[in-house]
Amino acid sequence: MRWSLIFYLFAAFTALLVLDGTFALPAPRDGALALDTRAVTRSGGVAKSAQKLRKTAARAGAAAAKKPATAKKPAAAKKPAAAKKKTAAAKKKPAAAKKQPAARKKASSTTAAKKGKSGQAITPKSLKKSSNAYRKAAMKNPHMYGAKGGKLQKVKTPAKMASGNYHADHLLEAQTASKALSGAGHTQKSLGKQKMNKVKNTLNAPKNMAMVDGNVNTAKGRVTKAALNGGTLKQADVKKSQAYMKDTKSRGKETAAEVDKIVGGNAVQTKHNQVLKKAGIKREIISKWEDLE
Repeated sequence: MRWSLIFYLFAAFTALLVLDGTFALPAPRDGALALDTRAVTRSGGVAKSAQKLRKTAARAGAAAAKKPATAKKPAAAKKPAAAKKKTAAAKKKPAAAKKQPAARKKASSTTAAKKGKSGQAITPKSLKKSSNAYRKAAMKNPHMYGAKGGKLQKVKTPAKMASGNYHADHLLEAQTASKALSGAGHTQKSLGKQKMNKVKNTLNAPKNMAMVDGNVNTAKGRVTKAALNGGTLKQADVKKSQAYMKDTKSRGKETAAEVDKIVGGNAVQTKHNQVLKKAGIKREIISKWEDLE
């Protein structure tokens, strides 16, 4: 009896809902479409078409909830063939832009001289011994030269060098000999070690050395350099060194002759005579101080 009552009450409740028209299935999540109450049968069953619609709506809501896939970047437009060729051409340097090799400079006598100096050229330094060696040789010369009141003084060389401004001087200057030998085409290599040593020993021997006042020696060096290079001789230097150059002229000429005998020719004697002539050295001083050895 109790179950019959429940059944009739349920049927009556359902009939009221159908007649009222307000019954509807709950709307699906994510905005799915709602079903009309007319889709419900009198027995309370749901039509097949309504069920399909609900499922479709649910799938659509789920798909909408998912994040959309990142949009692919459009592929870069390919450069036309003409543009590619232009770019390649721009990267390549034109042949005209290449650096041209520097033109070779004409060889000059100055350049040749520099090359010679860097090699086996004969220089004043190459003809001199150490300063200590040629100073000892100068001390072996029986006479030395001082200066007082602008006048040359020739005295005997002491056993021990007195204090003062004295230089060890080559009577035939090493710069004269090197200029003459180089001008004749000689080099250290062409002369060879044996001849070079003989020339060096001759130039640094006591006969070609003397102790002399430093100012006189400096003036003589400047006169010789100007004469060898075609320069103008300063009269002050000539005046200061002339007496000394006259007094030592013969020994300088003898040394020049000995060097020419070693190497052959007369280049050194010729060059030395040119220097003497430009310095105004015509004759030697004849006095009680003359060295007749």
